[in-house]
Formats: sequence, structure tokens, C-alpha cells
Amino acid sequence: MSYNSEEDTKVHQAKVYEVGSTLLEDMQHRLETHDLSKILSPEKEGYDKLIPLLKETKYGSAEYEKVRKEMKKTCLGHHYEVNRHHPEHFENGIKGFTIVDLFEYFVDTYSASTKSDTPYEKGIEINAKKHDLPDALVEIFKNTVKEYFQ
Repeated sequence: MSYNSEEDTKVHQAKVYEVGSTLLEDMQHRLETHDLSKILSPEKEGYDKLIPLLKETKYGSAEYEKVRKEMKKTCLGHHYEVNRHHPEHFENGIKGFTIVDLFEYFVDTYSASTKSDTPYEKGIEINAKKHDLPDALVEIFKNTVKEYFQ
């Protein structure tokens, strides 16, 4: 009797679906609850005060970083503590990420770029230096933007 790969393929497809569904469920939850801590104390008060100042500066500039430093002392420090889609959440940065954290990080950084005067491609280069992102990951992010959003 000759081998028929159909059964093995169907078993593999079912496993892929099971694994993918588990990740998608968590990704969906992350999208639904993204940044909720920003609208609660102690973060909200800091954002209310500092975001207007941040909006007056260019992403990555010395002025921008000065405001961010003030934010880290208050609202942003707490935000990083409770939101694992930020490299600052982990002692070892993105090396502490899961694929779900990485997905939310991408969605977050791309979404933020749409309301910034800094194009995503430039912003992700700044983030790459700041967060020690591998070149291949930066290219994957750029490819995703080209494929889905341009």
C-alpha cells in the first residue's frame, strides 16, 4: 500500500489551527485592552499634563527626550511596569518578549506613527537603536507596513 500524506497534513493543519487560535485569542484580548492604564490613576494625571508638551516636540529630538524623561518619573514609568508590549517592561528588553508582545509592540508603534510628523520608517529606525532591535525585525516591520498599510 502506498503512503497517502493527506491524513498527516490534516493532523498538521489542525495543530496549526490550535496553536494559532491560542495566540490570536491573546492578541485579540491585547487589542481590546491596549493602554487601559493610561486612562486610570496614576498615569492619567501625568499624561494630561505632559502629552501637550510632547506634542510640541519632534520624535527623537533632545526636547522630546527631555519630556519623556519627566514622563518616566511619573506616568510612563508606571505604564512600562504594567504593559508588557514595551521593551522597558523587561530587564532584557525585547529579548523578554513573546510573539504576542511583539505583535502588540508593532501595532502600537505603527499606530502611533500615523498621528506623528515622523514617518514610520524613520521612527522604527529610532526605536531600533533605542531598543536594540535586530535589522531583520526592522525589515519585517517595514515589509508589514508596505504590504498592509500603503
